[in-house]
Amino acid sequence: MSSVTRSSVVGVELGYAEITSSYTQTGAGTSDVTGLSVTVTVGARPIVVSFNCQNVYNSAATGLTAIYIKESTTTLQSATVYGSTVAIQIPVAASVRLAPSAGSHTYKISVQQLITGNSIVSAATTGPTSIQVVEV
Repeated sequence: MSSVTRSSVVGVELGYAEITSSYTQTGAGTSDVTGLSVTVTVGARPIVVSFNCQNVYNSAATGLTAIYIKESTTTLQSATVYGSTVAIQIPVAASVRLAPSAGSHTYKISVQQLITGNSIVSAATTGPTSIQVVEV
């Protein structure tokens, strides 16, 4: 009788970054969230890129905020929060599964204010906002 030992490691964290101070996108446009970027070396396995934030909101009741997971200028995943003022803060989690080519890749979080107001990505030491890349 023979036995087979599987030693595949799944769920290995390749990269992680977090911020503990809130980020504000003022006025129209898109900007990269300072501190939420990771460069990872990818092998042959797929990866999952995840964003997690306790609160995203817009300073205007009719404002619209979009959150993007990107590689360079390419949007890989997005989440949108509409009309949520400081009184109504919305938790946001987004992820995307990818099978990129082997090698170095940089993933980042961007925020866009649409319509009106300022877009705020909340973060604190007791509730950090993060980007994580895991090999699956």
